[in-house]
Amino acid sequence: MGRLVLLILCCACLCGCQTSTAGGRAEAAPASVPPDVAASIASDMASRLSEQLPRSSGPLKLADETSDFAIGLATSLKTSGYQIAAGTQPQPQAIALAYRLDRSGSELFASLSTPRLRLARLYVVSGSRATPASPLSVMTLQ
Repeated sequence: MGRLVLLILCCACLCGCQTSTAGGRAEAAPASVPPDVAASIASDMASRLSEQLPRSSGPLKLADETSDFAIGLATSLKTSGYQIAAGTQPQPQAIALAYRLDRSGSELFASLSTPRLRLARLYVVSGSRATPASPLSVMTLQ
């Protein structure tokens, strides 16, 4: 247990050593994954979002992106009953939904975030399958 605490403290200290490249944030290239893997992770994350964010909250505004994960996420959110805000016109009731899929070896880290909610989960990739490797992390913000 002591080693785990020490590891967490070391990681927290090293987080401050990242090089800032994009307006104060360190940026990593999005993970390139097979379409089936991206779709399965997007489907799982969309269903987890529906457990935390009511569909009646308003339309979701996603970044205009053409990655397999972005397309799978938009499709899964629509299937889950969410409205997706389209176009460049500002929609005051639209909720900005940021998403990220990062790779580290055979693991993928997926996250979704709104201004008031953050969801994250680690997946293990084996062939064309992605299996959750961690519980869902949920952070609500005030």
